[in-house]
Amino acid sequence: MTDKQLAMQCIRMLEKYINDAKNLPNNNTKNLRLDGADMTAWKQTYYPQLVANGKIRDGVFFENPLKNRNYGIGQDGECTKYEYVQFLWSAYKFVMGDFPADSDALKYIKDCIKMLEPCASSFENHGTETAAVHSLNPADKKKWVNEIYPKLSKSGLIPDGTFFGDIKADPRLGVGNDGEFTGEELCHFLFRLYRQAYIILN
Repeated sequence: MTDKQLAMQCIRMLEKYINDAKNLPNNNTKNLRLDGADMTAWKQTYYPQLVANGKIRDGVFFENPLKNRNYGIGQDGECTKYEYVQFLWSAYKFVMGDFPADSDALKYIKDCIKMLEPCASSFENHGTETAAVHSLNPADKKKWVNEIYPKLSKSGLIPDGTFFGDIKADPRLGVGNDGEFTGEELCHFLFRLYRQAYIILN
C-alpha cells in the first residue's frame, strides 16, 4: 500500500466521525475521541506512518512555541473540532497534491484553494485559540462574495457555515458571506474543497 492509499484509508476512518465533530462546540472546549479499533489503527499505523514520518501535518500546525505533543489528533487519538478539520485538510492535500483543473468545477475549486490556503499561515503555531479572525484582502473578498461563495458554498456544492451552526441565524459562520474566518473555519473549508476535488476526480 502506498502512503497516499494509506492516507485515504485514514481519511475514510476519520470521516466516520464527521457528525460527532460537527456537534463539538466551536470554542474547542470538548474533544472527540476515536473508538476501539479506530484508536488502535490510529496509534499503531496512521500516526507513526503518516504523522510521525512528517507526511501529514497534525500537531505541528498548532504547537510551536507552545510544544504539546497532543496537539492535533496527536498521539492520544483525541481532538477538538479545529484539530479534526485541520488534519483532514492536510491529509486530503497530501493525497491530492497539485491536482489537474480540467473542468469548470475543478478550476473554481483550485482557484479558491490558491486564494484561501495562504491565509492559513496567519493561524499556525497559535494552539487551538479561535478568537483571531482573518479577513480577505479587498480584491479577494470581492471575488469571494460575488463569485466563489455563490458558486461553491451557497449553491451547496461545498459545505461551509452549517458545520459551525445555524447559517440562517448567522450567515457569517464558516468563511461565510463576509469573507472573514477563524482558523478552524478556514481549515474546514479547505478540507471540503480538496474533498470535493477528490470526489470529482475519482
